[in-house]
Amino acid sequence: MGSARFQFFTRSAASSVEWRLISANNRDLGRCAAPLGDLVSCRLAVDRLRETIDAADEIVLQDPSGDWRWLMSWQDQVVAISSRAHPRRPECLATLVQFRRSAGDAPAGLHVRTFR
Repeated sequence: MGSARFQFFTRSAASSVEWRLISANNRDLGRCAAPLGDLVSCRLAVDRLRETIDAADEIVLQDPSGDWRWLMSWQDQVVAISSRAHPRRPECLATLVQFRRSAGDAPAGLHVRTFR
C-alpha cells in the first residue's frame, strides 16, 4: 500500500499554485489555506508545515450549514484547512488526526498538475 503525499496543483485559469495532502487511497485530507504564488512558494509552505506540525493549533468548527471543518494554525497564521465539509464532527476529527499523522513525513511531488 502507498503512503500519503503532497500534490501541487493549479487551476487552468489561475496563475497561482496550491498544495493538498492526498491519502494512500487518493482521498484529499487537507490543503493550503490560500493559493500561493508559485511552485517554490508552495514547496516552502509544505516544508514549514512539516517543521511546525507538532506545535500547530487545531480548530474544529461548525459552518452555518451545520457541516464541520477544521483548520490548523501556527503563530496566528492559518497553514492548512480541511478539504471538504464533514456532516458529523467525529468524521472531521478523524480526518484532522489522519492529516496530522501523515503530513510530517509525506513526500512532495516535483510537478504542478493543472485542473480544469
